[in-house]
Amino acid sequence: MTAIRSGSGLTSFVGFFVLIGVLLLPCGAATPAGESGPIALTGALIHTLTEEGTFVGNLVVRDGKIEAIGADLPIPDGIEVIDLTGYTIVPGLIDCRSVLWLTKAAIRESSSRGALSILDGVDPWLSDWREVSRQGVTAVSVQPNDRGSLGGHGSVLRVAPARSVSDLVILDEASVQSSLGIVGRSSRDRFSQFERLRKALEAVIDGRDPGSLGGSAPTTGTNRSPRGGPPQRGDFRRGGRRPQRSSAPSQPDRTKELLQEVVDGDQPLRLEVHHPDALGWAISLATELDIDLVLEGISDPGRALSRLASSGIPVVVGPIWELGAIPDHRKKRKDGWFTRVTSSGSRWALGTFGSEGRSSRFLRVQAAAAVAEGAKPEDVLCALTKSAAEILGVGDLLGTLAEGKQADLAVFAGNPLDPATSTRLVMSRGQIVHESESTPGPATPPTPVDFPSDLPTAYGIHSERVLIEGNFRPATMMVREGRITSLGASPGENEIRIIDVGSAPVVPGLVAAHSYLGQLESVTDDTESDASQFRSIDVADLTTPETKGMVRGGFLHIGFAPSSGNTSAGVMSTLHLEATDPVGNATSCGKFVLTDSARSRDRYPSSLGGQINLLEEIFSGRTSETRLHLPMNAAALLVADRKKNVGAVLSGDRPAVFAAESRAEIGAALDLIERFKLRGALLGPVKVIDFLDRIRSLDVAIIARPVAPEDYDSYPANLAKAAARGIRVVFAGDSPAKIRTTAALAVEAGMTEEKALLGLTGTAADVLGMAAGTARLQVGGPASFVIWTDSPLNLGARPTSIVVEGVIVDEKKMKP
Repeated sequence: MTAIRSGSGLTSFVGFFVLIGVLLLPCGAATPAGESGPIALTGALIHTLTEEGTFVGNLVVRDGKIEAIGADLPIPDGIEVIDLTGYTIVPGLIDCRSVLWLTKAAIRESSSRGALSILDGVDPWLSDWREVSRQGVTAVSVQPNDRGSLGGHGSVLRVAPARSVSDLVILDEASVQSSLGIVGRSSRDRFSQFERLRKALEAVIDGRDPGSLGGSAPTTGTNRSPRGGPPQRGDFRRGGRRPQRSSAPSQPDRTKELLQEVVDGDQPLRLEVHHPDALGWAISLATELDIDLVLEGISDPGRALSRLASSGIPVVVGPIWELGAIPDHRKKRKDGWFTRVTSSGSRWALGTFGSEGRSSRFLRVQAAAAVAEGAKPEDVLCALTKSAAEILGVGDLLGTLAEGKQADLAVFAGNPLDPATSTRLVMSRGQIVHESESTPGPATPPTPVDFPSDLPTAYGIHSERVLIEGNFRPATMMVREGRITSLGASPGENEIRIIDVGSAPVVPGLVAAHSYLGQLESVTDDTESDASQFRSIDVADLTTPETKGMVRGGFLHIGFAPSSGNTSAGVMSTLHLEATDPVGNATSCGKFVLTDSARSRDRYPSSLGGQINLLEEIFSGRTSETRLHLPMNAAALLVADRKKNVGAVLSGDRPAVFAAESRAEIGAALDLIERFKLRGALLGPVKVIDFLDRIRSLDVAIIARPVAPEDYDSYPANLAKAAARGIRVVFAGDSPAKIRTTAALAVEAGMTEEKALLGLTGTAADVLGMAAGTARLQVGGPASFVIWTDSPLNLGARPTSIVVEGVIVDEKKMKP
C-alpha cells in the first residue's frame, strides 16, 4: 500500500518495465499510431482507377478513409495540408503473391491436407515491411504451401506497422490454395493430382467424405481427363518426384471443410498451374463443377490459351523477370509467355512470387517488366490496384480512390511504374507509413519509333534525347561507314538522309562490366587456385542464347570473365557483340577472388588468410611452379603465361578486379591494391559503406553485382553513396534485366541519373580498359547504338532498333 500512496514505488517499478519493453521493441515494428488526423493532399495528378479517371486535384482523408476527392475540391479549414503539386497519387499497390510477414519456418512449411492457417505463420514484429512500403505497396496476399494438393487458407495483409496479427489482417480467409504440377515432373503426375482434386470436389458436392488429398499419386489406372486424358507418350520414367507424404502426421485433415467452402462459393480455389495440360484440366474443373477459380503461374498456356480466353477466369502472373534462383517449374518458360497469358482477355494481377519477405519490394520492377513486354501502362496499373483487389475479394476496400474507400494510397515523384522513381509518401488506412523528400519529375510516355529496317553507308540520326556523357540532349549524329563523323545541333554533311526519331533516346550500346554470358562451366578451370594463365576469350561462345539476349537487351559491350572458383582466376576480355571483330581486348583485366567461392577444403587455400597469402606470393613473384603433372616444356610455358599476365597487372597495363563481398574481404583487397600499387576495381562489394573514403583515395572502382531478393535496401543505397563520393560505380550481370534493375534501384536510392547512365556506358568502358570511344557517342568512335522507347533506367523501356558499326542488327538472328 505504501507504494501506491507514495506514487513512486510500485508506479516507478511498473514504469521501469514498461520502458524496458518499449526499448526492446524490434526496430521494424514501429508502434501502430492508428489513423492520423485529417489530412488534405493537394495539387497532385490523381489516378482514381474509377469512372472519374485521372485529374489534377485534391483528396481529403479522415478516420482512415477517403472523405472527399475531386478536381476542384475545397479544403476544409483546420486540417493538415500536404502540397503534392507535380506528384502522382495512385491507389496503394497490391502484391498478389507474397511471403511478407511470414517467418522462415512458415515459408518452408507445407501441407497436403489443408491443415495450414497462414496467419499462424505471421510474425507482426518482422521489419521487412518497411522496404516493401517505401515502394508504394500497401497490401499483400500470402498463401500456404501445398504438396500438389491442398495447402490451406490464404490471407490479405496490410503493409504497415503492427503489434499483433489482427492489426495486419484485411481479409483472413481470402482463398483456398492448391496446385497442379508443382510436385511431380510428368504429365501422369499432373493428371493424378488433378483426378484426386476433381474426385474430392465431386464427393463434397454429393455430400460424401472426400478423404485426404495427401499421399503418393497413383501412376496406373483408367482415369480419363475431361479433355481426353494425359498424353500417351511422355516422361513416365521411374524415379521422378512424387507428391510427398505430410511430414507432420499430427496435422488435422481439413480437406472436406475447405472444399465445402469452395463448393458453396464462400472461397475461390486458387490453383497454381504451369503446364498447358494442367491449365486445360483446371479450366474444365471450374466450368464443369461451377466453382470460383483463380489461376496463378501459367508458364506456358499452350493449346489451352483459347479456353482461358473464353473462361473469364482471373489470373495472377509473375514473376516476369526472374531476379533470384529460379524454381524448377519456372525454368522452362519461353519468351513471350506473359504476353500470351495477359492478351487472352482474362482479368489479371501481378505477384512477385518471391522466397523472401522483402521480395515484395520488387513489385514495381515486375510492373515495369510488364510494360517492357508490351502491356499498356494503364492496364499494368490496374493490375497492381483495382484488378488485384477484386481478384483477392477486397475490392470494396482497396484498389481505387473514391469516397468511402479505405485510405490506402501511394504518392510518387513521377511514373509509378518506373522503379527509378522515388516514393514521396505512402498511406495505409489513413496513416502515413512512409514519407521521404523527393523532387517531382515528368512521367515521360514511351516513344513509338518508326525506324528503317535497312541503312545506307552514310546517314544521320536526329533525336531530342541523345545520350552524350551521361546526359540527354538534342543532337544530330552523322554516320559514315560504321563510324560517327559528327555530333552536334545540326547535320555536319549536306544531302545525306537524316532519320528523325523524335524524342526516342539514342544511347550507346550498354556495358555489362562483368559477365559469364551463361558459360560458367566453360570459364571454370578448378585444377589449381592459381589460374593466372587462364584467358576467358579462349572459351568464348558468342552464339549462346544468353549472348543473343544481351544484344536484344541493348548490351553490346561485355566484360567476359573467368569464374570466381580460383583465387587467381585468370584474364578477363572485352567483347563488342555483333561487331566485325567482336574481340575488343583479349586481355583487358586480371581477376582475383577473395570470396568464399574460391575456398575449398580439398585444396589450398581454404581460408581468407590463405587467399591473401597466395596473392601476396603471386604479386611478389614467389610462385614459379605448378602442382600439375605436366611435361617439363608444357609446365614452363604455363608458368611463363602466369608471370606474363600477372606482370601486366603489376605494371598497371591491366586493371586488377577483386571479387570481395564482406568487410574482411574488401579490406584485404584494398590492402593488396595499395601495397602493390594496382589499378583496382572491387567486384560485388556488399559491406562497402565503411570503406568509401579509402576506395576514393585509391581511385578504386566498384563493379556492382545484381541486386538479389535477399539484399536489403542498403545495398543500392550504398552504391548511391559511393557514386556521390566520386567513386566510379559500374554494373555487372548475365541478364540485361538484372543489370538495369540494379542501376534503376540505385537511382531510386539517390544516385544521379547521369552517374547511373555513365556506369552503364562510358565509365564502365574506362574501368575495363576498353578502347577510346567505346560505349560512347563521340566523333571517330564506332556507330554502335540503340534506339529506346525511353531511358534505359526506366525498366519499362525497351530497345526498338539496335545498330552495330552503323548496321542494323537482324532481329530474327537474335531470337533464342
